[in-house]
Amino acid sequence: PPAASLPTEPLAPPLAPASEAPSSATQDMQPQLSAPIAPNPTNPLLPPLRIAAIAQLPQQDVPQDEALLLLQALRALRKDHQPGRALSILSDHKVRYPQSVLRKEVALAELEAQLAAGQGQKALAQLESMTLSDLPRPRTLHLVRGELRMAHKSCAAAAEDFLVVTQAADDELTERAFYDEWVCRTYAGQLAMANTLANESLRRFPEGRWATVYRSAGVKK
Repeated sequence: PPAASLPTEPLAPPLAPASEAPSSATQDMQPQLSAPIAPNPTNPLLPPLRIAAIAQLPQQDVPQDEALLLLQALRALRKDHQPGRALSILSDHKVRYPQSVLRKEVALAELEAQLAAGQGQKALAQLESMTLSDLPRPRTLHLVRGELRMAHKSCAAAAEDFLVVTQAADDELTERAFYDEWVCRTYAGQLAMANTLANESLRRFPEGRWATVYRSAGVKK
C-alpha cells in the first residue's frame, strides 16, 4: 500500500507545565496515526514540551543588580510573553556579569525563552551543554532534550533521554516518552523496536492517552 504522508499538524498538544493540570479538552485530544508510515526520522510529530517557571532565583543572597536584571528577563518572558526581549536581556546579563552567581538560573531562563520562541536548535545546544541531573526537574529536561534530538539528530540520540524518563515513575512524562520514541522508530522503519515500545507502554498504561493509537496502528503482542 502507498506510504502515508507526514501530517501537517502536531498530533498532540504540548504537555501542561508540572504545576498545571491538563484541561479536559487536552485530555480528550487523541492523535490519529495510521500504518504504514513513511520513514522520516527527522520530523517529530509532537512539538517540544513547553516548560514553565523552571528558572528560579536562588534563596541565598545574591548581588541586587544581577538579580534585578534576571527578574526583568523573566518578567518579559512570563508576564509580557516576549521571549525575544527576554533573550536580549539575558544576553546582556551574560556580557555584564560573566562570572555571575546566577549563571545556572540565567541559562535555564534562556532555555525557557528559546523554547517559547521556537528556537529548537538553540535550545538543544543549550541542553547539550548542561548536566541535567544537577538541574531542577531533570526528567522534564531529558524529555525536552529527547524531543529536540528527534527533530535535529536521530532516534538513537533521543532514545538515551527517553530511557532516563521511562525508567522512573509511571506518569505522564513516561507515557509521552514511550509515544515519542514509538513515533520516531516507526518513521525510521524500525518496526520491531517500535512494536516493543508500544507493547511496553500498553502494559504500563493499558488505558493511557495513546493506547487506542497503538492498537489502531496494528501493534502486535
